[in-house]
Amino acid sequence: MGKAPFANHDAFGEAEWRLDSDSMAVLYNKVFSNGKDLLEYTKGKLFRGVITGLTDAFIIDTNVWEQFATNRDSEAIILRYAEGKDLRPWCVERSGRYVIAFPKGWTNARIGHMSPSDAERRLKQMYPIVYEWLLPYRDRAIQRLDQGDFW
Repeated sequence: MGKAPFANHDAFGEAEWRLDSDSMAVLYNKVFSNGKDLLEYTKGKLFRGVITGLTDAFIIDTNVWEQFATNRDSEAIILRYAEGKDLRPWCVERSGRYVIAFPKGWTNARIGHMSPSDAERRLKQMYPIVYEWLLPYRDRAIQRLDQGDFW
């Protein structure tokens, strides 16, 4: 019969119990002593995450991302995308998905205040490949409630 595992008495704290190997406990303590907790990182603010209101248009896969990569300027608005299922204790697995990100206020801050039609023309000039991708979704994007400055 094998030897029963030994549990270090220090693993049984008042707030939590951790039944890990000593090496895992060292790693855990290193991560938590050097990193920021979520509340500190967000400065106490509550975030809802990415809300596109039009996932088909704004969440893209690797194949579409590769098409956009031909226009280097697009890198500024294309970000890696992960969902909760992609999160692991100490890393984020690559999902092969990306988000076309125009945060609220980004357009006006980046290119100035202008009419919706002028902003659309500017989008077409700055990000022609992204504009062509989004064009079939234009009407639905304009109608959504949680849009950015324009769509």
